Amino acid sequence: MNNQDSSNQDSSNQDSSNPGASHPDLSHSDLSHSGLSHSGLSHPDLSQLNLSQLDLSQLEKHAAEFVTQLYGSRDVPHYPYHNLKHTAGVVTHVREIAAHYRPGPAENFVLVVAAWFHDIGHLYGPMAGHEERGVTIMQKHLCTLPEEVLASIAACIMATRLPARPGDLMEKILCDADTYHLGTTYFLQTDPLVRQEVEMRTGRPIPNWRLRTLDMLRQHAFFTDYCQALLREGKARNVAWVEAQIQA
Repeated sequence: MNNQDSSNQDSSNQDSSNPGASHPDLSHSDLSHSGLSHSGLSHPDLSQLNLSQLDLSQLEKHAAEFVTQLYGSRDVPHYPYHNLKHTAGVVTHVREIAAHYRPGPAENFVLVVAAWFHDIGHLYGPMAGHEERGVTIMQKHLCTLPEEVLASIAACIMATRLPARPGDLMEKILCDADTYHLGTTYFLQTDPLVRQEVEMRTGRPIPNWRLRTLDMLRQHAFFTDYCQALLREGKARNVAWVEAQIQA
């Protein structure tokens, strides 16, 4: 998810990208709207689970390989922004932010796997509802995991749905990793990519893009104190840059 998607919610419902993209292991009935909502999901106490019999590092590796394969498939659309590069960057930032808070192995596993799957639903339908599709794909691929772990991963993914309202630290970490670039110079590269993708998927130009971008930045907030401290100044510089572009 990119926060700028929220300024184009009407457009996202008219996504003209290929909703018929498929994968040998995925059917359209599997990816239909699941009725999930973030408010209906919660994190069980993973510390009470005995996960010693699971090789979490190997499962994490398999999840990464699976998602990488999906993004590289010739049967799915390839977008300028919502692609493997963005997802891998979110995984990197999840690891960085999580290292600051030092969650347990199970919580760390949930965060990293949620980061891998959080945007994969973009490949199988319009922008609207991609989080639910990502949860469905994750649950199908990781069906042997305990229900509590699957529920926790699902809650993290659904927390990225806009407007983001993360309920606990794990959800805040994923939301901040997803929008980390808004506080860095990398935003100057991603903003035109998001515009290109939205116009590609809606089939029409988006007017007043700079104003929409400025509104998005002003409405956006980092949720962890780590990102608030680290990225506040960078985000302020990006706001100032967009304002200068509008006035130019």
